[in-house]
Amino acid sequence: MRASPAVVLLSLLVVGCDTDPPIAEPTRFLGADPAIPAAVGEARAGVIRPGVAGEAALFGGIGAEGQAGDVKIYNPHVQFIVQNAGRRHGWVDVGGTVIDADLVRRDGTLGRDALDDAFCGFGLSRLYDATSVEVLADGSDGGPAIVRTTGRDVQWDFFARGLEADDLLAGDQGLAIVRDYELHPDARSLRVVTTFTNSSDLPVSIRPVEGFMTSKEDFEVWSSGRGLVEPGSGELAAAGYAGLRNEGVFSLWGEDAPISVFPGAALVAVASISVFDQGLLELAPGDSETRVVRYGVGDSTASTEAERRAEQGEELGVVYGRVTDGETAAAVAGARVHFVADDGEVAGYAVTDADGEYEARLPAGPWQAWFTARSGEARVDVPSRSRFAHLGPASVNEAPLAALSGGGAATEVAFAAGRWTTGGVAVEATPDGPTQLDNALPPVGRLALSVTDGDGDPLPGIALIRHAGDAPPDSEVPDDLREALGLPDRSLHAGRLWTADGAATTALPPGDYVVQVGHSPRHERSDWLEVTVPPGGEGEVAVELAEVLPRGGWFSVDTHLHAAPSMDGRVAMEDRLIACAAAGLDVPVTTDHDRFADYAPLVDALGLRDRMLVLPGTEVTTIVRGHFNLFPVEVGPRAARNRGALVWWDRDPTTTDELVGRIRAVGTADSLLQVNHGRLTLGMMDSAGYDETTGESSRSSSFSWDFDQTEIITADDREDWIDNRDDWFSFLSLGERTVPVGASDSHDLHRACGLGRTDVLIGDGISTVADVTSDAVRDAIASGRVVVASGVTLRASLEADSGVSGPGETAEGTGGTLTVRVAGPDWVRPGVLNVWRNGVVVHTEPLEAPVDGTILEAEIQVQASEDSWFVVEVDGGEAQGHAFGGHAPYALTNAFYLDIDSAGWVAPGL
Repeated sequence: MRASPAVVLLSLLVVGCDTDPPIAEPTRFLGADPAIPAAVGEARAGVIRPGVAGEAALFGGIGAEGQAGDVKIYNPHVQFIVQNAGRRHGWVDVGGTVIDADLVRRDGTLGRDALDDAFCGFGLSRLYDATSVEVLADGSDGGPAIVRTTGRDVQWDFFARGLEADDLLAGDQGLAIVRDYELHPDARSLRVVTTFTNSSDLPVSIRPVEGFMTSKEDFEVWSSGRGLVEPGSGELAAAGYAGLRNEGVFSLWGEDAPISVFPGAALVAVASISVFDQGLLELAPGDSETRVVRYGVGDSTASTEAERRAEQGEELGVVYGRVTDGETAAAVAGARVHFVADDGEVAGYAVTDADGEYEARLPAGPWQAWFTARSGEARVDVPSRSRFAHLGPASVNEAPLAALSGGGAATEVAFAAGRWTTGGVAVEATPDGPTQLDNALPPVGRLALSVTDGDGDPLPGIALIRHAGDAPPDSEVPDDLREALGLPDRSLHAGRLWTADGAATTALPPGDYVVQVGHSPRHERSDWLEVTVPPGGEGEVAVELAEVLPRGGWFSVDTHLHAAPSMDGRVAMEDRLIACAAAGLDVPVTTDHDRFADYAPLVDALGLRDRMLVLPGTEVTTIVRGHFNLFPVEVGPRAARNRGALVWWDRDPTTTDELVGRIRAVGTADSLLQVNHGRLTLGMMDSAGYDETTGESSRSSSFSWDFDQTEIITADDREDWIDNRDDWFSFLSLGERTVPVGASDSHDLHRACGLGRTDVLIGDGISTVADVTSDAVRDAIASGRVVVASGVTLRASLEADSGVSGPGETAEGTGGTLTVRVAGPDWVRPGVLNVWRNGVVVHTEPLEAPVDGTILEAEIQVQASEDSWFVVEVDGGEAQGHAFGGHAPYALTNAFYLDIDSAGWVAPGL
């Protein structure tokens, strides 16, 4: 309980390093020291102390962001961090939310927190914001630990100011809100008690919602009774997220009533926000009402569901057993045992421990057990899955970085893969006593991959793996149950594997496969190679991918990439870097949504500095005014809101010109501003109603000319690329010398880094990435020395009276010679070459298959009777396949400007 006056009181928490803000709270009770583990039968709560000693209370993980001044509440089983009062990171940037949650891990296993925020709101209009966060009971009396937060309802600024639609949003409800977090010594769930009091003079009628945000790089949403699927609609007993590789499970449920999927869930699910309705709240002036939910944490969905069911008084039985290898009888650790009723209800899955043993507490009755040991189709060969926390302190990230670099070790969470699924075994759970169900899984297989270049040196690569034959192997699992069990669809596709060092081994169910391996658009690609993965053994694939096209001073840049720091990122930061290295991308520009993130420590830990230069940036993600990238930027300290990125929702918007000015203000004097996917729903050209035939915008205040470059390649649909190109052509004719760029806008591993790329001319004397600097890349893009491309390689120059000029440069004369080279490995099959002058095609010719890397070398004569711009384009052809899927080759040079009278180039107009 609250300590006597003898307890230590601080007038000021003096911060031990310059990354933590001072916390001025004259009489704050600190509670238990959260750096001290909880003993058996004990719950504890305390304010996180400053400095490295205080940071020992933090538990790390990809979503970890706790810091000094926040409050940790924990017992020997589970641990949570409640953010202190005040605004901080992300779109749910209010105080008093649970920002970190995890199991208490020991034996060298590092934290696996993936929670961004668990919050209370009111539709999409308002949030609960705590003005005070205090330790009400620190657990020292042997009872529950309790953290009390007190606050009010405030506008949800991200949506309110982002939507710019006041008529859709509720105003101040006048609610006084107290939210208590209670943790009992033996509990596996945090009890969240929220009391709403109407402090206004008018009746209140509003629907409180409970929500959580988590990135999907290592976790997927699960639903009570439905399995590893999105909640969908209607009532649910519980919902949460589950680790793709047994990292852990988070669960949210109502203590006294089911939760309902919020009607606008589809809108916010895009941003990985899950929102659940708690029912209508109606309060007369002065009245109060209390709602109670639970946050559960476990190693499996069966364990969190058992916690919920037991807490709600449901009678449970126990099913237990041991899972072994069918050939060797060795224990299989990290296998999943799913329990499904005859009517399709999924009770959840249990996970086997190091001895292959599992236990599941289930509702009494008959179940079918399914035994799975499969991984997802996206497999990154990473030295350790101990995740880097981009908002965590150096002391927390020290261990995962050491594990990634090979300089340290971390205990991995057990996860079984590479075995065929067995099951449909009937089992009865009874309250009378435990039921034993053992199982022997089919043997595991492995595929070993080796990739080298033409000199025999290791080369990063991407392997596509397919089942051999014309049909996927048979399976015992019904197709309509596969998603619920977390199994891939039955198809010929068996997975992808990314390696940064040219060597990787992955688990696969025994069988016959075909594998195709590739690297960059400058390298050869292998044929489909046959390989047999034997039971209990290893199949080998070794390929050599020769370089077909030397760089020649050109380096590939992807100016639009996302990973875990983005709310909708579905790839870990380290996996993002490995995937980019495997795709041969030289300069990834990391542009996470509304955050600055520093990837440099991971580049060094993974030993990738000689292969890539990472430029930090951000994507400003407005809802109705478009998306904008800013790079390069200087990443701020972790305590700075969003590490220095613009909190654009802090004020009501006026014009896009004003918005762009604010974006530039958080960058450096050399930062570049990019318009993203202009013609998509969230693009500026679309939102402003830009007409490329007139150069006018129907909503002029939503448009700005203050940008440096615009995306041509970004979305999946080639028609979007052409729309973006036509907009850019209109810019050129209006005299706006914006630079075209290619990007992937990749949020996951499925869309390849460099799907759209920008080839940037750094200089003939530079041949390795290690010699490329941030300033050189920035200056080359700003100067327009670029070619936009997907797959195919295009180079061009214009020789006129004034000499030879490159893309983005101005030549003098009434005509000249365009020297064009189209090149690529033999897997590139482009369609046609077009030469554009002032928006009209003046030359076109079909393109043939490559011969020794060359597709076309040509000298094309061009003439002009007025000042003109020329663009060389490669369009269409056969799908590129492999990591680029169905995308046809494409390339586009920046404009060549021709000044016919040496009087200064004048735009031709529309």
